[in-house]
Amino acid sequence: MPISVTMNNQQFSNMIDFWYYEFPSIYMLDPNRGPDTGGTHVLLKGNNFDPFVDLPISNYNDTMCRFGPLGIVPMTVINSTKVICVSPPSYILKEVEVELTLNTREWTRDGNIFYYYRPPFVYDIEPLMGPVAGGTEVFIHGSNFEDSGIIRCKFGENIVPGYFVNINVLKCVSPRTDKPSYVSFQVAVHEDDYSSPELFKFLYYDTPVVARIEPTCGPERGYTQLVIYGQNFIDPGFDKAYCVFNGKIFMNATVFEPDKIKCSSPSVLNMQGVNERKVAFYDVAITLNKRDTSGPAKRFYYYKEAALKSVTPSAGPIDGGTLVKISGKNLKPDCACNVTVRFGTFQVRPLNYTSEYIFVRTPNVTLPDDVVVSYGINGQQYNFDINLNKKDPENTFTYYSKPIITYYYPRRGPSVGGTLIKITGLGFTPFKDNDGNIEKRPIWIRMRKYDSGAISPPKLADFVDNENIHWTTPAGEADSKHILEISLNNVDYTSIVPVNESYSYVYYSSPRVDSIYPPFGMVNNPAPIMLTIKGRNFNCSDDECKAVKCRFGKGDQAIYVPAERISSTEIHCLVPKYNRPDVVPVEISLDAEYYTSDNKEFGFYDPYVWNVKPRMVSRKGNTTITIHGYGFINTTFQP
Repeated sequence: MPISVTMNNQQFSNMIDFWYYEFPSIYMLDPNRGPDTGGTHVLLKGNNFDPFVDLPISNYNDTMCRFGPLGIVPMTVINSTKVICVSPPSYILKEVEVELTLNTREWTRDGNIFYYYRPPFVYDIEPLMGPVAGGTEVFIHGSNFEDSGIIRCKFGENIVPGYFVNINVLKCVSPRTDKPSYVSFQVAVHEDDYSSPELFKFLYYDTPVVARIEPTCGPERGYTQLVIYGQNFIDPGFDKAYCVFNGKIFMNATVFEPDKIKCSSPSVLNMQGVNERKVAFYDVAITLNKRDTSGPAKRFYYYKEAALKSVTPSAGPIDGGTLVKISGKNLKPDCACNVTVRFGTFQVRPLNYTSEYIFVRTPNVTLPDDVVVSYGINGQQYNFDINLNKKDPENTFTYYSKPIITYYYPRRGPSVGGTLIKITGLGFTPFKDNDGNIEKRPIWIRMRKYDSGAISPPKLADFVDNENIHWTTPAGEADSKHILEISLNNVDYTSIVPVNESYSYVYYSSPRVDSIYPPFGMVNNPAPIMLTIKGRNFNCSDDECKAVKCRFGKGDQAIYVPAERISSTEIHCLVPKYNRPDVVPVEISLDAEYYTSDNKEFGFYDPYVWNVKPRMVSRKGNTTITIHGYGFINTTFQP
């Protein structure tokens, strides 16, 4: 009906609608009793509770319930015959009349009574959650409990028996439910005297399922970080999720994803570091409420810690790829689950391994340095460094930059070998000791045949410093071409090949001296003696033949004189002046570098006789006499 207002009986305000409705009435409260802590959801049954449901007006903000003098609370309209109100607390009044209004002005007068009772005093329940399969033992903590014989627990609408433990503890077992959700939890010591449904909520969750664990093994010292994979993993909050080992050892766990939980394995060692119970494995399950374990349980194995004894070679280039043999003990237990080798912070998988050795290729790194080599049987926990901040030979690997080669000479030599090759460059001594001083290590050099790839046995360099290497060639086939290769660890070799060349070194047929003539001469002979040397393979180009020399003697006492190549079988040179009687080896060189070693000798004589025995001889002759003196040489040579 429209309505307006006037102040002078002439002029009226604008018209507004005023709505009439049938007055509501209440004939039932369900339930009509609840705990004095309040929170009971009371269903009021009656009529005319929603008179404007089909009209363009809403009065829901004006609908209220009144619990006597305790106060007014909001009302939720369900339909024209049902509304719900939540009881307020009442710690003095035991019964009150419940009325309602649809306009906040006019209240019903039906006199329906709501009764308050004193519920059990509950301050905690444990746990607050459990799987939908039920079976969770729930402990109710409070005070003044009594063994009434009719204890009940109410999970939502499901009521189960309760059990008296003591005056402060009750127990019940959660019933099965259809789906995961929060439900109100109530407890009653006397018939229908339930605690408030607002005090505690019990969470039903889908039953977790464990699919697998990684890793499946760890050291006896424990603290392996396990990842549990499965499904239905909810985050229960602090101090609720655990991994359960053998059904009795609880280790804190963290839920990362609905399908992933992480926790650590327990140690099986005693205070002396001994696995005295000889634990070989534990079965692992999980719990999300510290009560119910979920599986199926997966087996986790324990192994003894590995120990490293040596790393060979102990150095390699920063490019990586060095084939390294690591020896030790306990390297391959039966339960090994993810064997990994770590060089510093870089991890690689072994190529092959047994209980006593590992073969692995080094990873590449950016900078040269010493790194600790460690071994993990489960890919996660590695054996400890032996001595911190010290390069222990048992577990240290040194990365070095490959040396730079700038020059080497000569590039050819005789097939008998023995040619001294001098190599210059940088970075031949990259190693340092614990005090930072340069540590000299051997350098290996070998020859790889250019055409077939055949490799000669490596030989150690004769001399090494940071910028120079001296090395003596082995014997080789005449007219064969080779590639020189250098290594700082006898495993990784670097080729030395000049720019625009495909090989490094050529062997030529070695000259051989068969005879010299004359084989002797006087000391300080006034007339020059031309020595004729005959042999084989006296071959050289015109430029190289300018360096042909003869050498008389050895070492620092040797005398070098120019020589002339007459043919491939004959060389001439002058015998040098010599100031004392002696017999010296004579060798020749076609390049002034390599000399033959055929042990042909030239004798310098200057005889002086100081005694003859016997001094008297028969006229018949045939007496053997001995002449004593010096400066004698063997002149019985027959050309």
